[in-house]
Amino acid sequence: MRKGKIYVVSGPSGVGKGTIVRKLIEDYDNIALSVSATTRSPRTGEVDKVHYFFITKDEFTEIINKDGFIEYAEYCGNYYGTPKAAVYEKLEQGIDVILEIEVQGGIQVMEKFPEACGIFILPPSMAVLEKRLRGRQSENEETIQKRLKTAKEELSKVSMYDCFVVNGPIEKAVEDVADSEHTTMVLQLLKKNGIEPRWVQVGNETSNGLLWPMGKIGEQPEHYAGFISVGCKAVKRVFPRALTIVHLDNGFDRDLYEYNLGVLLKNKVDYDVVGMSLYPLAAVEWHPTKVSSAEDAVNKCIANIKYMYEWLRKPTII
Repeated sequence: MRKGKIYVVSGPSGVGKGTIVRKLIEDYDNIALSVSATTRSPRTGEVDKVHYFFITKDEFTEIINKDGFIEYAEYCGNYYGTPKAAVYEKLEQGIDVILEIEVQGGIQVMEKFPEACGIFILPPSMAVLEKRLRGRQSENEETIQKRLKTAKEELSKVSMYDCFVVNGPIEKAVEDVADSEHTTMVLQLLKKNGIEPRWVQVGNETSNGLLWPMGKIGEQPEHYAGFISVGCKAVKRVFPRALTIVHLDNGFDRDLYEYNLGVLLKNKVDYDVVGMSLYPLAAVEWHPTKVSSAEDAVNKCIANIKYMYEWLRKPTII
């Protein structure tokens, strides 16, 4: 019988993890939610043993001493942990288990269970996240500021997850989570059919036949780091011998390439080659404020190739 699989769902406080997970449980069969233990007080409407096991710090420490947690972590002054027994029982029954846990704990689980699928829930923006936190009306100003500060730190960990979902309209977010292994699934399907590519290109244009880690990100450059990291990670996992090409659009645009450089360096993206796209005549028509002629576009692209190589020491293709 097939064993169940662990899905780790993480994200900043107030991002809407619980709403997405509850809708997933309603809409899909053979999937269960692991109920975490916490030392924080229940919020309005939360039920003990349904939303959380609400326990004291002494009780939490006792479970730690008995090795009763898969993972546990401290978050904003309270402790959270995932009890082992119920999770293992469901996995043995062939039931997939969702762990809705904070980022520290999520990383612990993925280290212990490499086969787990990590899904990071992103807010549309920090302003939206703050609005959601205040809308709960369950915490004072000091706690809200602490959660916002922690959220900024957590967002830097998105590249450690297998995929990410931007939580806007709930139906779209649920659909994206349900399709969260899109990239890995596509690659594994190729491998199953005997296709062993020499290279795979990860980028931001479906029209070029590029591989999308989690659907379209549209005009949201703040999510680009997670997007690129997720795609490259999937390629390296399924086709470790293939060259991974990071595609960067608009080869003439220095501002864009300075941003891309920061993404690649900060997130330590695992790739082999930088791929640039350049359409000199179209660049003049589409970006008249950036380039004055086709020759200007080509010269700026050459300058960007040298600029990126100076920092990255990676070969570039156009």
